This record gives sequence, structure tokens and C-alpha cells, in this order.
Amino acid sequence: MILLFTSEHCTMCDMVKDMLEEEKGTLFDGTTIYEVNVEKHHHIAEVYGVVMVPTLVAGSSVLSGVPCPNELRSFLLQAVIGSHSYDEDEDAGSVLTPVVHLQQLESSSKTRRARKILKSRTTLVSNRRGGLAETAGFKGCREEPPGPALRQ
Repeated sequence: MILLFTSEHCTMCDMVKDMLEEEKGTLFDGTTIYEVNVEKHHHIAEVYGVVMVPTLVAGSSVLSGVPCPNELRSFLLQAVIGSHSYDEDEDAGSVLTPVVHLQQLESSSKTRRARKILKSRTTLVSNRRGGLAETAGFKGCREEPPGPALRQ
């Protein structure tokens, strides 16, 4: 089983899907690629530690971003070889059940943890008039706060 983590507005995800379509001859019968939209199924992405899209996950192998054809082929071959070491009768539901169970167990603690993280990232900064304003930390892995030249 291979998971492809994507999002709706990810153009690079479409490129990886096209590359996978070209490489589908590399896959043996029985190997399935599941597309996981991180916007709709963010809990699954959290469990697998996915922080960017596109990301391919197969067992302990992870490939993020747009790979070159040789990297993708190598990843797929490793995924196929690794998948045949498991029980052939095991279906995707039995693998995903623990993920759903984990999500249910942590759902209430995740809300508390998220609030605690947000509160710890909140800082007091002075605004133009000298007063104080609360601003949360920037979200996203590639965003950076505007530089001093951009602030007014």
C-alpha cells in the first residue's frame, strides 16, 4: 500500500500523479496507491508526519516533493518489495483501523494541545500607535514574517 498525500490546489501533486501514471508498469498486481487529501484528512497526515505535499509514504519510506524519475522508480520498487513481506491476506482496512483508533483516542487531547501551542506562540508586539496588540505566530513551513523594510 502506497499513500500519496495531496491537496486540492497543489500543482506539483498533479505532476507526481502523472509521473505515477507513467510508472504504473513498475508496480506489481495488488499494489494500490491511495490518494489522501490533507485538507480533508489532516489527522491521517499528522499520524504519518506529513508536513508538505506532495508526499508519498510506503511503510517507513517517505518521498516528499517532486522526485526525479529515477528516485520515484526506486521508491516504488522499494515499496513493492516491502509490501510483499507482509501477509498477502491483509487488507487496507486492517492497516488503517489503528490510525482511526489512534485518532479517536487523541481527538480530545489534540484540541487541548493545539490550544496550548497556539497560546505559547502568541506574543505581544507594539503597534504603530505604541499600544499592544496580540499576534499569533506564522503558520506554514515556508512563510516568513515580513522584513523591517516592508513594515509601515
